[in-house]
Amino acid sequence: MKIAMQAELSQEEINDIKLKTQHYEEELFIKEYLKQYAIPEPVSSAMISSYYQEHLDQFGQVDVKTVEILQRKTKLNEGERDTILASLPTINAQTDWQNYAENKGKSLGLSYVKTRFTPGLFDKNIAEVIEKMQVGEKSKITFVQGQPYILRVLAIQTLPAKPLSSVNADIRKKLAALQLKKAVKESTEQVLQQTKVVYVELNE
Repeated sequence: MKIAMQAELSQEEINDIKLKTQHYEEELFIKEYLKQYAIPEPVSSAMISSYYQEHLDQFGQVDVKTVEILQRKTKLNEGERDTILASLPTINAQTDWQNYAENKGKSLGLSYVKTRFTPGLFDKNIAEVIEKMQVGEKSKITFVQGQPYILRVLAIQTLPAKPLSSVNADIRKKLAALQLKKAVKESTEQVLQQTKVVYVELNE
């Protein structure tokens, strides 16, 4: 069959087959070399535990903030904006924001909200402010499309990550892939150190 096809193929097609054959041969040699010399370090229980502790956020640990918000759902004119900016020290001095909103805050058109912070449910500008705040911290006035928001963090609750036992297999699989990648890299570097590479300059 080979002889029959060689008679029918053009020289360009024959050369293409030879090139593919060379590439396949090289691939087989590389695979055999890596099989013998690119031996990854086994994944230990200590490695799994260390990865778990360093990446708890990947396994569900998250800080949930309870926040209070004083807001106005309509745009402010220039005079109202100046008034609410001037009222900020008084607002921040209040311990009971809900009571303030229901009484003195009415003249500013402010309403009160107490909620748990979930990034996807908040405007990104508001979310960025809350993410940087700690317990008891109060924000400056943040304007979103001309509407004012004043924020205060009441509490931060850390929700625990999934137990190590339930994610052990996933971590082991991920670390095994990383260890193999590391072994291949080291093996490649070793070959390059042992092999003399000669560059030939071609004159035009």
